[in-house]
Amino acid sequence: MNFMHKENWRRNSVVLILIIILGFLFSYKELNKYPRFIHTWAQADRYALALKFTQNDLNFFKPETFVYNHIYPGNMTIPGDTTITAVDFPIHDYIPAVIMKASGSYSPLIFRLYILLYSLLGMFFLYKLSLLWTKNFFKALLVTLLAATSPLFAYYQGGFLPTIPSLANAIIGIYFYSRYINDERSKSFNLAILFLTLAGLSRTTFLIPLIALLGIEFIRVLRKDTGLKTKVIPVALSVVFVLGYWLYNRYLRANYGSMFLANFLPAKDMEEAGKILTNAKANWAMHYFTWIHYVVFGAIILLLVNLSICGKIGKWNKRSGIFGFFILTSFIGTFLFAALLLKQFEAHDYYFLDSFYLPVILLIVLILTFFPLPESKRTGTVLTIVLASLGVLLVVLASSKVKERRLTGAWDRNSRTVENYQGSEAFLRSLGVQENSKIMVIDATSPNAALTFMNHNGYPLKYLTKKKLLNALKWDFDYVVFENDNFIDVVYSVYPDIVKRLKKIGDNRKISVCTLTDSMPGQTLQDLMNLENMTPLRHFGLTFDSVPETNWHNVNPTGENAYSGNKAGKLTADQLYGITYNNSDIPELKESARTMIVSGKYLHNKDLEKCFVVFALNLDGKPNAVYSVQDLKDVLKEKNVWEKGSIRFELPKVEAEKYELSVFLWNVGKNDLLIDDFEIKLY
Repeated sequence: MNFMHKENWRRNSVVLILIIILGFLFSYKELNKYPRFIHTWAQADRYALALKFTQNDLNFFKPETFVYNHIYPGNMTIPGDTTITAVDFPIHDYIPAVIMKASGSYSPLIFRLYILLYSLLGMFFLYKLSLLWTKNFFKALLVTLLAATSPLFAYYQGGFLPTIPSLANAIIGIYFYSRYINDERSKSFNLAILFLTLAGLSRTTFLIPLIALLGIEFIRVLRKDTGLKTKVIPVALSVVFVLGYWLYNRYLRANYGSMFLANFLPAKDMEEAGKILTNAKANWAMHYFTWIHYVVFGAIILLLVNLSICGKIGKWNKRSGIFGFFILTSFIGTFLFAALLLKQFEAHDYYFLDSFYLPVILLIVLILTFFPLPESKRTGTVLTIVLASLGVLLVVLASSKVKERRLTGAWDRNSRTVENYQGSEAFLRSLGVQENSKIMVIDATSPNAALTFMNHNGYPLKYLTKKKLLNALKWDFDYVVFENDNFIDVVYSVYPDIVKRLKKIGDNRKISVCTLTDSMPGQTLQDLMNLENMTPLRHFGLTFDSVPETNWHNVNPTGENAYSGNKAGKLTADQLYGITYNNSDIPELKESARTMIVSGKYLHNKDLEKCFVVFALNLDGKPNAVYSVQDLKDVLKEKNVWEKGSIRFELPKVEAEKYELSVFLWNVGKNDLLIDDFEIKLY
């Protein structure tokens, strides 16, 4: 007996160490970093909740973010007078806040470590749960490896979402319920109710296993398979807490609004449902699990069918029947949840962790309980080799997918926003911006991200239109802040006259800080963005009065009109591609990310239509690996006069061995225009 105890302790220790190693392997590179990459918005909101708890004297019942114009009501188009928000029981934002407050550190490391450690606890209890049912170390280890190497789980387990600790609490609750099924001890039942209630409070979808448990136990009481008396108090307390906070959250939502979803989003019909499921599969199927996961799942099911046909399957007993019914009930609840919030699955990968992930893993546990496995030293050796090989493959594939999910580039607005707003609090202080000033953030990719970095409450604007912007400019704010690298194509393009209403007080080349005024009628885009006064690293010019360098193509000079000198370039309606510049020898591109401004003088007598300036990077033979397209009509507003137009591009650091930068005019709309003094400047 003593030997068995030591063996179990040794195996438990090995599994715990393995779980810890895997968790830190997937997460260590991001542990001290601000939310970024996939779903920065959702994760930044949670970090904002924790930071605001530290600022409101840890008032748990008044959760806040930095945002006045909540998603509800009005989808961020209605200014509120408070940053308080309705949110599911925010215990997993509150505990990191308490630690931050006590330590004096507000680093993302604290929040991420809390979530990571909770995830490790959940995985260890999954192993214990699997061992409880399968009675076999190798089966339990297989389940744990499959669950821990889900790329989706690995990506979020060191993040900010309450999904991860709620999932862990649900696993712990199911473990204790499984203990109760086997030992009928009140303590096990009480702990099951406690952890499942905590799971459901902080993430509503995890009420599904709690409801499944209560339904099964109600049936068992009616059948007199179990007693009622010892269950009344824990169940009553669970219902009171869940219902009580639900009512309080409704009060918060009605009185303060909310930054968090609280509405059902079902598909409108079967056709739309089919499209959503198809897109969700295309977007996320290989993120939920790797291909080897699906192979293992399929092999387990096929083996079950084969053993059933051969009559070699393990016997179904009363306890496994209860567990199986619990899993079935959980699946039914999960499908109902998925139907009610189906639209979220297309773009929100973590909804799978909230729903199908746990029932799928539990089903694997149940199936493995029926697999006979001979106990022998040889069998143990073979299974050790098989599991070790499988584990290595699972870890390699999961690591590759997690790395892929963290790729960034010029197209990644979330990561660019994080980079642009780094150090913005100190920058605002250097400009004399007071701590209680309200900031309007124009085109906020993640509503709380910019405000969190600036440590200011304010009004982030999303999905800009001219109507939304004009309405927002009437709100009660002190300063306007925007990112320089997307102002022209996102803000100026929808409302060009915005440049006449902004008085810049500071610019650190990443963000600009302005006040709103009506006294800048003569200010141009070039004036606001200070395009004329920056010293470029590289300058490539084309005047059309001399023979161009070999890097220039499609120059097409004409003497019919010119802004300076005797000639200009001509773009005619039958030319799809106009002036083109190619260069594969710009060392500065390999040193750092760069800003590029493409400018020129333009003359046209008709409204421009789809006349694009394009930059593209060909990397290691892959054409247009990185590119951006901007329309000249966004910067040219006058006809029949020479007008200067400047367009700004952000170029990523070039990591490839071979590359080529291309800048060209793409005349999709068949426009006629003249170009002079064409310049490309690299900063």
